[in-house]
Amino acid sequence: MHRAHRGRKTGNKDTPPFPSQQPITAQIASRRDQLSSTNQPQFFVLASLLQLAIQIDEIEGLKNALQESIRTKEEDFQVYQDTVGQVKEIFLHALKQHTQEKN
Repeated sequence: MHRAHRGRKTGNKDTPPFPSQQPITAQIASRRDQLSSTNQPQFFVLASLLQLAIQIDEIEGLKNALQESIRTKEEDFQVYQDTVGQVKEIFLHALKQHTQEKN
C-alpha cells in the first residue's frame, strides 16, 4: 500500500504530520487528541501550545480592534479640528463685520 505522507512514529503507532491546510489551533487540537492517551509529556506540551495559539488569536483580535479604534479616534479628531477651524472663521468674519458696522 502506497502512503502519500510519511507519519512520525509515536510509540508503536504512526501519526500523520500536521495538515498544512488547517489553522494552527486545529492542527494542535488534532495532535493533542491523538497523543492524549499515548504520550503524556507530549500531550501537556501540545495542550500548552494550544492555549498559546488561542491566546495569540485573542491578542490579534484585540490588536485589530485597538487599531480600528485608533483610526476612528483620529478621524473624529480631524472632524473636530475642521469644525473648530470653521467656527473660528465664522467668528472672525462676524467680528470683522460687527466692527465695520460699528464704525
